[in-house]
Amino acid sequence: MFDSHSFLTGFAVILSVAGITWLVSVLKHDVTQTVIGREKRDYVWIMARQPTMPESDYQRIVELLGREGYDTAQIRKVPQRWEPATGLRAE
Repeated sequence: MFDSHSFLTGFAVILSVAGITWLVSVLKHDVTQTVIGREKRDYVWIMARQPTMPESDYQRIVELLGREGYDTAQIRKVPQRWEPATGLRAE
């Protein structure tokens, strides 16, 4: 089971949905960064309100996730800026 006090800094909520336990951890008090992970530690999402976050914040989060048992070699960044769709018109 997750230990919500040691998982990450900030505050955390443990949810059980359809038999799967998830931890939602808010990393900053202004709620600009959060992590959602499964109790099995096989899925984790690092999220931010902005398309990018400071590299130092990202590395700190990955390090914390490693200490919590996640395989950090499996964590991948996903680009958060896409080109606008072409051929679509606002009506």
